[in-house]
Amino acid sequence: AAMVIQMIQGGYLVTAADVPASTPPAPVAMPAPLAPSVTAASAAPVERRRSLVAARIYVLGILEMQRHPNAAALFRDLQQARAEGEVLRVMQSALQVLPALTSEGYCQRVRQRLMEALPVEHCSAFAAIA
Repeated sequence: AAMVIQMIQGGYLVTAADVPASTPPAPVAMPAPLAPSVTAASAAPVERRRSLVAARIYVLGILEMQRHPNAAALFRDLQQARAEGEVLRVMQSALQVLPALTSEGYCQRVRQRLMEALPVEHCSAFAAIA
């Protein structure tokens, strides 16, 4: 309650008593419609950027949420991995261990999101893990 009072005093909030009843709401400016060529181009699906760094961060987040010693060990290994091959190896190990730690549905969603983040050239190495 004290924070709300401070926000009112600072001018960030307005109470109903402060606004006259006869004041109409401020009109909202509508943006001009886009040209047809722009809307047609924006309607096409946009390919997400793929990167090994994004995939690594995603797997680190998944491993961090698991409360299991194996997940913690893989988290440390992935955090310390520097070479591309080593990062890929640890991420593959994580995908192989994950079914023992969580449900199969969750593992499928993790695999799907990982395949969306991985660069295309690395997807074949992960496609065989099921």
